[in-house]
Amino acid sequence: MTTTVAAAIAVCDTPDQIRLFCLISLKGSLRLELVGMKRRGHSAFSVARREFGGQTRKEVMQNVHLEIERVKDRLNGHNRN
Repeated sequence: MTTTVAAAIAVCDTPDQIRLFCLISLKGSLRLELVGMKRRGHSAFSVARREFGGQTRKEVMQNVHLEIERVKDRLNGHNRN
């Protein structure tokens, strides 16, 4: 039996790419917290709330999603404010 594993490697070497990676990681952490996963230190919710504002988890997730879309637009050359 032969198993083939393909790994995709992405290099994030611009500030916008690094920012997008961090935001996507934060969004994943928020989803894991919603289903009960715990972590040491500050919660992803408190980190996101401090950075993006919002009072409820829904508002914080919306704010993170909007920021992800803004960064994606910048990366794709659409400079909207």
